Amino acid sequence: MRLTLSLVLLHVNAAPLAMDDFAPTIGQPPPHRTTLSSAGSTDLINDLKAAAARRRATTDTLSITDIVSKLASKFDFDEKEAFMFLEGVASTSSSPAHGQGPQARPPPMAKEHNCTGLAVETGPLRRPFRLWIHGEPGLVSAKRAAIHDVVLCIEIARERTARPQNTFWMPLYNFPPKRAPANATALSKRPVDMLYQSSNCDSRREQFAGTVRRIFEAEGLRFEHSGKCSAGSSRPRYQVPAAAPGGADPESLTTKLMMSISRSQNPRHEALDEKLALPMLRGAALPLYMGTGHRIAQEEGYPMHAILDRAEFKSDDEVAKAAAKLAKDPAELDKRQKEVLAYEWKFGSTSGRHYVACRNFSFATKQVQVKVSNDHKQPVFLEQLHFLFGGRYDFVYGARGDVIIDQCCWGNKVPAGVVLRYEHGG
Repeated sequence: MRLTLSLVLLHVNAAPLAMDDFAPTIGQPPPHRTTLSSAGSTDLINDLKAAAARRRATTDTLSITDIVSKLASKFDFDEKEAFMFLEGVASTSSSPAHGQGPQARPPPMAKEHNCTGLAVETGPLRRPFRLWIHGEPGLVSAKRAAIHDVVLCIEIARERTARPQNTFWMPLYNFPPKRAPANATALSKRPVDMLYQSSNCDSRREQFAGTVRRIFEAEGLRFEHSGKCSAGSSRPRYQVPAAAPGGADPESLTTKLMMSISRSQNPRHEALDEKLALPMLRGAALPLYMGTGHRIAQEEGYPMHAILDRAEFKSDDEVAKAAAKLAKDPAELDKRQKEVLAYEWKFGSTSGRHYVACRNFSFATKQVQVKVSNDHKQPVFLEQLHFLFGGRYDFVYGARGDVIIDQCCWGNKVPAGVVLRYEHGG
């Protein structure tokens, strides 16, 4: 069977990218370097089909973005077209009509995800690319977003229309292990039933943790705290020696469930920080989550069945009782832990990356020099840029300032106009 990729369907305008919804602005489609329609490689098509098949398998933990990035790097073709083809290739006909190529339908959620009408750069930037990285709770204002090309933050307005079009959620941390420890002890064999690890003892957090502690102790279950906050416990701070020098959070490897409380609880916002992933990646434990990041977590592929979410219950008491019941069910604990062990955490802002591709932001040189406005450099800044631009450039800190990063709040005071909210409401 002859397979070609000379399809109008695969042009960047033929089907929208799966990405966040962008408000329209004036612009034209960007020029391509090597396109799928000009590649004409049977091997390329077969690789894409194989990737799509792997993507559809329930055991596959690679995201479409991961696959596209790897394939685009391998074959040096336009990532945007590859993304569209990979989304549609699942429905490719095995027997196309004479003179036609594979028939691909538009990707799912096409109505929500498109970049039609965005202003597009027609060549390498002749000015610095300005990036704002916001690592604290609170929204970034439209005024601040307007003077940056892209804004990445851990908290966003729940309604897309209330967000500036260049503002996207990002994962704050790039966890070194992207999976839970494979040799982690089965949850049913662990001595601690619930672990509370916090040094930010605000009233709502302590109230919730206190309710969980009270119900667990009433059920004869073991509740421990390993941070400065105790949830009213009279027990001493729980500490476990690390099995290896520098081992992170060894206490989390001894507990069945672990409290995961977001720093932001504003119901009008969506916020997802490292708190939800930490119990799973560090301890292969099940999170008891209180926060507003359910939708984001679901889109990012978190193992939702393994997570007890406070938002799905009517009260603190109700979710605490559900957690206590789970702690007493060895079979269910170990079943849910298997989902945690299969989970692979993803780094980077996928929606931000698609926005950068749509806008056709590019640089004249392979090596791109980055300046941080307050000179407080962090490795994660370069990692975010690497992901945003699909691995096409080598980002290094340097005086030229091809990229200028403004940020909150590594090594500096909170900028004027930025409000940090650690408690609920507001």
